[in-house]
Amino acid sequence: MSLETQQLKKTLTPTLLWGLGVGYVISGMYFGWNLGLQQGGTLGMAIATGLVILMYLGFTLSYTELACAIPKAGGAFDYASRAMGARGGFLAGMAQNIEFLLAPPAIAAGIGAYVSLFVPALPPLAIAVVVYILFTILNILGTNVAAKFELFVTVIAVVGLILFSIITLPNFSTEAFTTNALPNGWGGVFAAIPFAIWFFLGIEGLANVAEESVNPQRDLTRGFLLAMATLVLLCAFTFVAAVGVSGWEGVVFDEAGLASDSPLPLALQKIGTEKHPLYSLIIGFGVFGLVASFHGLLLAAGRSTYEFCRLGNGPAWLGKQSRQTNSVYFHTGRCLHRSAGTADRQRRRAVAGVVAMAISPHPARRGQLLHGYRTHRVRLGYRVVGESDYIAGGRHRIDDSDLRHHPHPTD
Repeated sequence: MSLETQQLKKTLTPTLLWGLGVGYVISGMYFGWNLGLQQGGTLGMAIATGLVILMYLGFTLSYTELACAIPKAGGAFDYASRAMGARGGFLAGMAQNIEFLLAPPAIAAGIGAYVSLFVPALPPLAIAVVVYILFTILNILGTNVAAKFELFVTVIAVVGLILFSIITLPNFSTEAFTTNALPNGWGGVFAAIPFAIWFFLGIEGLANVAEESVNPQRDLTRGFLLAMATLVLLCAFTFVAAVGVSGWEGVVFDEAGLASDSPLPLALQKIGTEKHPLYSLIIGFGVFGLVASFHGLLLAAGRSTYEFCRLGNGPAWLGKQSRQTNSVYFHTGRCLHRSAGTADRQRRRAVAGVVAMAISPHPARRGQLLHGYRTHRVRLGYRVVGESDYIAGGRHRIDDSDLRHHPHPTD
């Protein structure tokens, strides 16, 4: 079977799609979003979150329709290729690859740092590498196995958030919730928006498993919408439960007065549960949240690079799949290889290669520049770092021939 005609096995049901959609995002419920409170306060962060919810609702509905019309593993790459030709698809695909390839190593590092707090004798980097290897193997075993595991850890992470709300909501204080609600004025609302996005960032990865959905036109719609509804509810309960305990300052600053990106433990400390077994349990649920997002994004990264290379935009061996499991394993191993270096070196090399390939108009030259990091164009690439997703399409379905018949433009 040629690269152009091979297809991924259809195994994903609406329940598994829901698990993937929520799992991509759920670590953002546990970490990071509280720093937006420092910018906007309770009211500013609430308004920013409301705006982000509206944006993501519109985005999710649009992306769902595109995924149903073009159920391919490439996501934004396939949509842009259909609407804007080869060059538009190439740029959108590389932007998508940047997002999905660089996020898993960062989350793996976070898992390593988090686990090392419980087991100080283990170095964080070693933990991160082991985690990467284990989940790479899990992805090689097949999408169905990987998606079922993702559903399992996602459900545990959701239960953790529900348990947190049950523990803290009885201690809700209206006075604390409304105190100093807009410390930096209305400008703080806009400053808080990047942190409000943490509640939903990553759900777009669900489009990259469209090709593996049993019934894309029906199941993807259900998966996207149910995942978004779940995230909105979890966002509301987590926000109110955390901030309502002692005000927004209590879930931003630790005892030393330093800003912390872990709001849930700070909120639990305020109600005196630091020595309670439930405190350690909630902290453990946070690890499951990180694992869910890491594993989900690793899976999305695999589909993104697979489709991108399968249609001739990268090394052909990255566009192949296992004959035994129909999994896409070559690119997953490549992601693992990339994670072995330091985060800074990995980021610089990846971005340099991306920009080199984007700058050159000739397909053959792109491959040369991808490995020639010392060229003038690549040095320029270190200064030019951008990411954008081109989203366009129609209601009709297309096949692979529509995508590969757009020739690469040459000068």
